Amino acid sequence: MSELLAHGIGARGDLPVDPGFLAWGAGLVLIVSFAALGALWTEPRLRAASERTRSIGSVPTRVVDLALLAGRLLAVAAYVLTIAAAFAGSRFAVLNPAPWVVFVAVWTAMPMLSFVFGDVWRHVSPLRMLGRAADLAGRRLGIHRPEVEIDARPAAIALFAFLWFELAYHDASSPRVLAWLIVVYSVWAVVPAMWFGVAWTDSADGLGWWFSKVASMAPWRRNDTIGARLPITGLSTVVMARGAVTSVLIVLGGATFDGFGRSSWWQDVVGSSFGWTLTLYSTVGLIWVIAIVGLVYMFASRFADRVEYIDATTAFAPSLIPIAFGYGIAHTFSLLVFEGQTLIIRISDPFGNGADWFGTNTWVENYTAVSTSLIAWVQVGAIIIGHLVGVIVAHDTALERYKTSDSALRSQYAMILAMIAYTVAGLLLLVNA
Repeated sequence: MSELLAHGIGARGDLPVDPGFLAWGAGLVLIVSFAALGALWTEPRLRAASERTRSIGSVPTRVVDLALLAGRLLAVAAYVLTIAAAFAGSRFAVLNPAPWVVFVAVWTAMPMLSFVFGDVWRHVSPLRMLGRAADLAGRRLGIHRPEVEIDARPAAIALFAFLWFELAYHDASSPRVLAWLIVVYSVWAVVPAMWFGVAWTDSADGLGWWFSKVASMAPWRRNDTIGARLPITGLSTVVMARGAVTSVLIVLGGATFDGFGRSSWWQDVVGSSFGWTLTLYSTVGLIWVIAIVGLVYMFASRFADRVEYIDATTAFAPSLIPIAFGYGIAHTFSLLVFEGQTLIIRISDPFGNGADWFGTNTWVENYTAVSTSLIAWVQVGAIIIGHLVGVIVAHDTALERYKTSDSALRSQYAMILAMIAYTVAGLLLLVNA
């Protein structure tokens, strides 16, 4: 991506504490939290808490339904406009809204909306609408194959491809390249739904798949009406097979490489490389970091299974969701705050011809709207809180799966070490990038 669209983490230097002290202090917080959980949290609680919801009533539910309808119309309009602007608008990324729509509105803002409001993307996604249409067409043509079960492997492929494009490809902000990415991604997520149903789109749209996992932490649950529940308790109901574990590890590894790619060590490695040479270096680095992140988790899971086999790799995978989400906030919060303003400006002139559709084309970005120290603390807090939630979810899962509380506690020794490693590495990369 261009420097303009690179994920800003420009506030690390504004932390009034030593980076090393902060990182290892956060690790100590996890150890203390683990000890407290072992002493005070002796039976599983999250699943029961998730089931205890308080309905907000039918009238607010109808209001939400109307809001979602408006959201669908807006999402379809934005989808069409983004493709049109990417193909026919300015060739210069700084004058074209398409990069901001993809990297800011969708990839950055949507997980945060999902965390607060639930699975918004599932209800407004243009790709899911097209997937349902393809599903219906396949049934009418007699080519639908309902016996084929779709897992999360298509999501893993889509997420890696997107992260490779965002973090490794040397010209990811190019509007024309981005236009073809949207087209190829749409074809991948929609056309096979003629054979495999809309379940294919739900998985193959890797971004949407990830948003739905983040939405499991939201304080809302939808049945006939909308009910409020304690945040994060929905993670106890998330079931993840091997492909889903891989998908989450890819997101976590990608967020880690996002910080690692700015480190002075990595900059010395790539040197003055550019173009496809830089892409090659970045591709190797991305795969390498994802592999390390995955191996750390697999090691911890293997140790847990030695205490008592429960297929810990899949059992504890939901605890990775808040960690990956926290990493995402840490590496994209300042992007949302500042480049979100640019999106509002650029969308008013999508084709770069001097138009002012929404009266925002003459606005100027306010880079003092949020202090750099506040951004820094949000970033650090996101990583630490994400890991604390991960520890809680893993501990609760262990109590639910293992026969005794002693086995549950012992199974977590390696897992807490893995989370400390993630925390320390994440914070050091954040503050030293």
